Amino acid sequence: MVFDDLSLGMTVECAPAVIEKEEMLAFARAYDNVPLHTDEEYAKTTPFGGLIAPGVLSFLAVWAKYLEADFFGEELIAGKSTKIEWMKPVFAGDALTGKATLTKLVKRSPRSGLAELTVDAYNQNGERVLTAVTEAVVKRRPDGEGAGAGARPAVRPVEERDRAAWFQLDSDLTPEGFDEKLRTGQGYVFLDENRKVVGILRFGMFWDNTPFCNLLYVDEAHRRRGIGKALEERWEADMKKAGHRKIMTSTQADEEGQHFWRSLGYLDRGGFVAGEGEPLELIMIKEL
Repeated sequence: MVFDDLSLGMTVECAPAVIEKEEMLAFARAYDNVPLHTDEEYAKTTPFGGLIAPGVLSFLAVWAKYLEADFFGEELIAGKSTKIEWMKPVFAGDALTGKATLTKLVKRSPRSGLAELTVDAYNQNGERVLTAVTEAVVKRRPDGEGAGAGARPAVRPVEERDRAAWFQLDSDLTPEGFDEKLRTGQGYVFLDENRKVVGILRFGMFWDNTPFCNLLYVDEAHRRRGIGKALEERWEADMKKAGHRKIMTSTQADEEGQHFWRSLGYLDRGGFVAGEGEPLELIMIKEL
């Protein structure tokens, strides 16, 4: 993902990384050969009561899982720095789960930006064992692409500069709700060739773990041009990259929207009636 499409607060949940004893010992003997990591009898006499994993190994195990769904992909130019703080010892057999969050974005030049990524790792007991803050240099969108009249239409995460245009298309979201979408990266805009916002998509998390599209809206004058599909496809791709296995939405049974969602591979999975005289609200799910 290019730097221009990143948003503060975007997160990636990493799959668990299990610290295997033999791998832990092999790493320690090669790169951190101290008794605390390699001598079991000595380690028993320490406050830890046994061998603990080298701190760098714990970080790298989580980092490898992050890279399976990282933000930057081929747009990464290089890493710049990493600062690691260890809070708890890690033992053989521990399962570490990481959460990576974009915590700072700085434009360096027309060609690159600096993205700060904070990775928190937790053991199987929910205890935070380390925090790593990494700076990465990431490519920006090439000069001229997406700038000015005649530019190529594009989908990107919503930004502060889109506030006024957003509320022209969405009368239900509150200003505080818009602030939340900015913070969490849970909104997208479609820009036409004149860089005008003509379509929007916002989502939340159903059951706190499943992306749910709350609104997809395209300006009436720009409908039937594939804009809604482009917004959904970008959202779907980002959710898949973030490790989600399904996405959801809903639409009223008397609305044409249901046919749009089905054409994109969504399946009906039930429904409910919100109140007396209200139409059936269809729940639709797509497996990723």
